[in-house]
Amino acid sequence: MMRPSSLRTQLWLWLLGLLTVVGLITAGASYWYTRAEMESFLDHQLRQVAINIDHVGRLSAQPGDNPVPHDLEDDLNIQVWDSAGTALRVTKAQDSIPRQHISGFSDTQSGGLRWRTYTATSPAQTVQVSQQAVVREELAQDAAVRALVPIGIILPLAWLLLGIVTNRVLGGLDGLVRRLAQRSPGDDTQIALTEVPSELRPMVAAVNDLFGQLHRHLLAQKRFVADAAHELRTPLAALQLQINNLRQNNRSDQLGGRIDDLERGIKRASSLAVQLLKMARYQSDEISTQRVPVDLVELMKAAIADVLPIADHRRQDIGLVLADGVVVLGDPADLRVLAGNLLENAIRYTPEGGVIDVSIARGGIGAVIEVVDSGPGIAVDEIARVFEPFYRAAGSGTEGSGLGLAIAARIAERHGLIIELVNRTDRTGLIARIIFPNMAREKTA
Repeated sequence: MMRPSSLRTQLWLWLLGLLTVVGLITAGASYWYTRAEMESFLDHQLRQVAINIDHVGRLSAQPGDNPVPHDLEDDLNIQVWDSAGTALRVTKAQDSIPRQHISGFSDTQSGGLRWRTYTATSPAQTVQVSQQAVVREELAQDAAVRALVPIGIILPLAWLLLGIVTNRVLGGLDGLVRRLAQRSPGDDTQIALTEVPSELRPMVAAVNDLFGQLHRHLLAQKRFVADAAHELRTPLAALQLQINNLRQNNRSDQLGGRIDDLERGIKRASSLAVQLLKMARYQSDEISTQRVPVDLVELMKAAIADVLPIADHRRQDIGLVLADGVVVLGDPADLRVLAGNLLENAIRYTPEGGVIDVSIARGGIGAVIEVVDSGPGIAVDEIARVFEPFYRAAGSGTEGSGLGLAIAARIAERHGLIIELVNRTDRTGLIARIIFPNMAREKTA
């Protein structure tokens, strides 16, 4: 199936074709009209010469002694007879044309040549002025062709101007397209209809309505997630208290195992509720992100301290292997959540006894945090999808809500950061990078 061309291309081609057709029609009409006018002018010339012949067969105005050089074929053949039929003057005896007895124009042949003749008869004399038809045709053809020259020049210029005008008229659409492309799903700002041509206003009005509906649906979804997570926290906290009470009063080993399973399930549900609340918060466009100086070394030390008990429980070696002094602007709480989620993800997928190295490097006016684990890594075709909410890599076999990396991606987006996930090349494992572009400065003592 042929892919449809752009509106700009279609409009330009149609207008180009229309302009070309009009130009060709105009050229044809001009050519025909100029030839006809030239024929009429030459006929008028023959008549003027004929009526200006005096009674002895001479023109009232004679050429000078030094006539302008010219082709003798272009000269008129003038013949004059008196009332008795005696020839008084013949300018081209070799091209004698039979005498016409009726005044007016006629087409004759003589000596193998075609002639256009005007005859003026009177009681005293007959004057006959003739011109070769081929000469007349050459003159008419030359005049008609010269009349086409301006059209031949104007038509390409018109094509060029047509392209400029088309780009200028449709250029306003480019701005509209850019504004639509840059809008976020949650942006319900209406596009002013006064800024677009009247022909596009129905479409823009429909787009405004569509964005409004999408914004309302997203708000409803966010409220549902936040409300559901908030409502879950209270009963889960109550259940945790009841389990603690039950554990204190329990004397049965078999019941103790079941209490442990129940407690783990409640902890997972509580963790999911917390993650859902975080996701709802970072998806909201209503909260503002503060920008204050943040020491990345201190930030990562605090984030590592938060997850260190989990790493110790799994006998994992986690720590800073490179700590360049770097200060960035951002929200300390948000950046700590971002770093913590990447560390928790590395701990979750690194087997017991594995190694997790954290580094902070400064380069130019940017900085990079790397979390390198010794886990199984991620399939290349799944790397982009792990940032989707609730998505978990196939065959991971680990517990988790599938929201950690989605929350990290949202925080990075709000701060203008870049998150990269790359599989290690020296062995199995994953490298998670947080890139701070154009926003880092060296820490001063």
